[in-house]
Amino acid sequence: MKFKTTGILAAILAVLVVIVYFGDVKRSEKKKQVEEKESKLVQVDPDSIREIILQPSGIHLVKEKDQWEILEPVYTRADRSAVQGIVSTFRWAKRYRTVASDSVNFAEYGLEPPRYDIILVHSAGKDTIHLGDKTPTGTYVFARMNHENKVFTTTTSLLNHAKKTLYNLRDKTVLPFEKDQVSEIVLKNRHGRFELTKQGETWKLQKPIQTDAEKFKVDDILSRLRNARAKKFVEEEAKDLAKYGLTRPTVRVDLTVGADKAKKTLLIGKRKGAQYYAKDESRPPVFLVDSLLVHNLQVNTFDLRKKKLFDFLTTQVDSLELIYPASRFVCAKDTNGTWQVLEPEKRKAKAWRMSGIAGTVVGVRAKKFVSEKPTNLAKYHLDKPLVEVKLYGNGKLLADLRLGSSTKDGIYAMAGDKGPIVVVNKNTLDKLKFTLDDIAEPKPEPVAAADTAKADTSKGQ
Repeated sequence: MKFKTTGILAAILAVLVVIVYFGDVKRSEKKKQVEEKESKLVQVDPDSIREIILQPSGIHLVKEKDQWEILEPVYTRADRSAVQGIVSTFRWAKRYRTVASDSVNFAEYGLEPPRYDIILVHSAGKDTIHLGDKTPTGTYVFARMNHENKVFTTTTSLLNHAKKTLYNLRDKTVLPFEKDQVSEIVLKNRHGRFELTKQGETWKLQKPIQTDAEKFKVDDILSRLRNARAKKFVEEEAKDLAKYGLTRPTVRVDLTVGADKAKKTLLIGKRKGAQYYAKDESRPPVFLVDSLLVHNLQVNTFDLRKKKLFDFLTTQVDSLELIYPASRFVCAKDTNGTWQVLEPEKRKAKAWRMSGIAGTVVGVRAKKFVSEKPTNLAKYHLDKPLVEVKLYGNGKLLADLRLGSSTKDGIYAMAGDKGPIVVVNKNTLDKLKFTLDDIAEPKPEPVAAADTAKADTSKGQ
């Protein structure tokens, strides 16, 4: 009975120890949380900050819904990421160490007057962070909060933010638009005027000729425009655009954007060193853009038009014809999907060769456009091509490539009989000139007569 009582008391003691231990842990964690909260520089949720004022620059930022704007010294959109960088700092910025209190000579710390002020307007009211000199090691900055009679150290990130200029904080987007919402482009440059329209997922060149556009090139132009940033703001309210060459721009880009067909226009004027004067027609400032942007907008018809002659997948091809002046080969897949030569004689075809032919044809690109309409074909030896390759898939003609005579730039070529006549790489002809043995597997070796007789004798025995 005595042992039983002792065991119960031991168990009770163990429970009490656990309760005390975890109680201490909880109190310690709570104390730590309180200390961390008290050490935070700003005692509010940073997302509730709706105004930021930087002194002595006088930059005044205001949050309107989800967009930050600059009210002073000019009214313009702010760079969202730059402002969020400031706001995010207040999630972790702390008072690291109090270095002076009560009777303080604030001038000793660069705080009378302060070097910089950051004023925050938020859900709980207003806070002013006064920033002075850096500490001797340069690791922290001396600070004062809301005119308190106290100096403490805090992160130098606040000092970096307080030093930000109008250029640092303003939106430097050259032409704001969403790339996937653009449906029309009109581009004027030294090569002429080019009009493009989007039809589904493809781009069509409408002027100066009507043809398919080079999708990757159009996408590249839109990406460069969307990502372009002003290098410097020259004049906030430009009155005389002529002095910047913007009344008769070097380059003009007009975009039609969105369901409401909104117009976005970028004007690029005179050159200044390695940059050009430019202006978004809907906004007042004149700014400078990098010459690389201007260079990439100086495209011509060849740059913008589609240069690939055919669009198909090589796996779609199930039969083909190779036509030469003195021979013709016809190949097709059988019911098992095995390539066979059908003409001029039946043999098993080299499957890898068939894939190579299809790959060569689908990879053909124009190096130069010679004539939009296929007239005087004899001039280019395209009336009687040196090679003609026809590829079919499921009974449908996928490609008809005709190769003619050589030129210094390559080989004259044409897709079908509709044109245009183009020049393609010179090695295209070599890649498509074959004999029967090139495309067909070797014939089975004939069985010798003597071997046949021996085989018959053996069977008889």
